[in-house]
Amino acid sequence: MKIRNGFVSNSSSSSFCVYGVELTEKEYKALIKTQLASLVEASGETDEDEDCDDDYSYEIEELVSECEYVKENKLDVVNTGCDGDIELCMGFDLDGTELEGEALIAELTRVNNVLKTKFKRKGKIFSGTTYN
Repeated sequence: MKIRNGFVSNSSSSSFCVYGVELTEKEYKALIKTQLASLVEASGETDEDEDCDDDYSYEIEELVSECEYVKENKLDVVNTGCDGDIELCMGFDLDGTELEGEALIAELTRVNNVLKTKFKRKGKIFSGTTYN
């Protein structure tokens, strides 16, 4: 993750705070591959269709967010990369949550269990600011 300190002109920034796991390129590509296969199957197109891939020019973060696994497990996907870099975290977006106390602990425990099952590692907190 890139974090810049100091003044940055003509730039937009956003902060993030996510509890989850950082996805490796191999992990998010596997999720995308599964999602694209589902989209192609649902559209009735085949691999022989010339423009098949042109219909699915989604941003990577959006495509991963639309994966069945993410939706079924009610997970958030946040790109923590700067300047177009792709560094995806999957888990629970803590920014703006209204959960607190026992409800927050229960949700973080649920997310941690889901992530441990799929990715074989515990979640942790990722926070910072990205600049575009």
